[in-house]
Amino acid sequence: MIRPLAPGDQPVLLSLLTEAGLPVEDVHGADWLLLSGYFEESRLIAAGGLERCGDSLLLRSVVTAADCRDQGLCSGLLKGLHAEARKSGYDRVWLLTETATEYFQLHHGYEMKPRSAAPEAIRNSMEFSTLCSSAANLMVRNI
Repeated sequence: MIRPLAPGDQPVLLSLLTEAGLPVEDVHGADWLLLSGYFEESRLIAAGGLERCGDSLLLRSVVTAADCRDQGLCSGLLKGLHAEARKSGYDRVWLLTETATEYFQLHHGYEMKPRSAAPEAIRNSMEFSTLCSSAANLMVRNI
């Protein structure tokens, strides 16, 4: 079952992100359009979110529990996040990744862009300016 995350889900989300080596420093301070999770019974096993950055959206930390990988959970979450972005009037989603460039290109239609192509609000986000290294690839998908 996929549903928006509730405040009580935050500790498990932080644990999933930490275990995957993904940033957690701004999870509480981000301006989320949607932060959703895939649940198996009551256990959060995958999560992802869309952060508002001015007029742009930044895909944040799509993560799956280690024992639940390779089941298509992130793909399901991405479809839902993209649908929510469209419904909310956005026409593209940006992301930064150091490890999953090929996954997002081949399976979800994201394209590489030079970091200088990021909208100003994305460049000013904590994810872009502080949390991700300058080696992280910038990608975008029209939705």
